[in-house]
Amino acid sequence: MNCKLLLLAPLVLAIASRCAADEAISPTGKKHVGTLVQEKGVWIFRTTAGRDLPLPDLQQIRFAERPIPISRAPLTHVLCLPHEQRISGSLANISDKAITFLTGWGKMVTIDRSRAMAILHANDAGPILREDFEGDLTPWQSEGKPRLDRERAYFGKASLRLDAAGQRLARTWKPAIRDGSVRLMFFDADVQRKLATAFEVLLDKASKPGPRFLIAGEGYRCLGVTTSFGAAKRAAGWHLLAVDIDGGRLRVFVDDACLGQTTVSAGDAIHGLRIVQDAGEIWIDEMSVTRKLQPMTLPTAGDQDAVWLEQGEQLFGRIVDADANRVHLEAKFGKRALPWSRVRGILFAQAKKTPPVTEPEIQFSPGPGFSLDLLRARLIRWDGEKLMVDHPLLGEVPIERERLRRIRFVMK
Repeated sequence: MNCKLLLLAPLVLAIASRCAADEAISPTGKKHVGTLVQEKGVWIFRTTAGRDLPLPDLQQIRFAERPIPISRAPLTHVLCLPHEQRISGSLANISDKAITFLTGWGKMVTIDRSRAMAILHANDAGPILREDFEGDLTPWQSEGKPRLDRERAYFGKASLRLDAAGQRLARTWKPAIRDGSVRLMFFDADVQRKLATAFEVLLDKASKPGPRFLIAGEGYRCLGVTTSFGAAKRAAGWHLLAVDIDGGRLRVFVDDACLGQTTVSAGDAIHGLRIVQDAGEIWIDEMSVTRKLQPMTLPTAGDQDAVWLEQGEQLFGRIVDADANRVHLEAKFGKRALPWSRVRGILFAQAKKTPPVTEPEIQFSPGPGFSLDLLRARLIRWDGEKLMVDHPLLGEVPIERERLRRIRFVMK
């Protein structure tokens, strides 16, 4: 998500020829424009001049940025592996010996917990609220009988369906967020059908209505902001709506495009969201509200597990188990259950140093608005528009071309 790309649209167009191509960089710093190619089982970088460069002769390949697709699973946690590797997704379970983790590309993986370094909140975002629409709508104030529906879901078995004019829902939370994000997924079934849905941001101290994200006609647009960047064209399928507030600035995104931004008064904060349905039908799933945690350096793991608290303190002992809601720690002071809302992350005991690796370092985006993931893995093949890599712990990993940012090679 990058408002700057929209603000600088003319400049982007002017330099498109420089930004549209992938480039390889040699150890001397020389740049070569071209494409990563696999021929007869051999990987090369083919320049636009027709020269084939062996990958061992390169320092890195940088990929031209494209609009980032949404993730295939909720991005709530980051699994940290040795050699600064990190994977975004959702923690499913930690047992005495294993970690089960749902990756952002939608695969459930299980690894030995001794191979993991830590599990942290994605984007250093502390959870305030998560609504998966699998239970009921009791926490919501509603009109017009919106309902949970099992016809489709972004993830899980159900979503919220709005399909009649006059349906309204509102949800508030505490604490209100001054620095953080509200995210949800919505499904636009058919762009040929009329659809009119508004998502209204509820601000704590505002004297007038807050920003609104509106689906109407052929586009998605933002109203009630000081700066609008125009409409995005409607497209069938699941989309990400994100409202970010940071340092007195509020921005509204759909997928990887910033639709508008506005300043908010000092001390103002987002304390709720209202959804108003006027025409058509829409499905909503996986809503989350998070607050930004103050950045801190990840501590070095020792010979015990540790729970890393929000202010930086650590509780040492043995992590007995954990899931998406809480962590159970067994320590000298007894057993404690800690909700993830009070925890920055958990660190696993490191009995020995991990050996060096020679696999390429691959950086890619798990989804719009999220920090890059990083894996050390072997390149296998291009599968359509996906780069397939083989990871010793995760198996085959498909990385869509739009997500790729860089491949860096170990220099011998």
